Amino acid sequence: MPLERWLSILHLRVRSLVRGGELDRELGRAVTLVALGVLAGTTLSMLAARFVTSLLYDVAPRDPATLVFAALVLGATGRFAAWLPARRAARTDPANVLRDL
Repeated sequence: MPLERWLSILHLRVRSLVRGGELDRELGRAVTLVALGVLAGTTLSMLAARFVTSLLYDVAPRDPATLVFAALVLGATGRFAAWLPARRAARTDPANVLRDL
């Protein structure tokens, strides 16, 4: 199956999710996955802190402000990465996608 056709079908499926009111649920799933990833990353960074102490300059390995800032940036990026394709799908007319298949 050509990539363009596969992308059109995927786009149509995402569009049907948006039309069905499932957008919030799908974004909620994405935020849950991002939160789990941030939690796992924070845990691993706390465990690895003693190994990277010599590589850090003027920052404590377990600096709470740095960890919170990194978690917020990763969370916002993950939310944006999930929202962007959903917004694009919401603007697409399914009839045009079906005509292009």
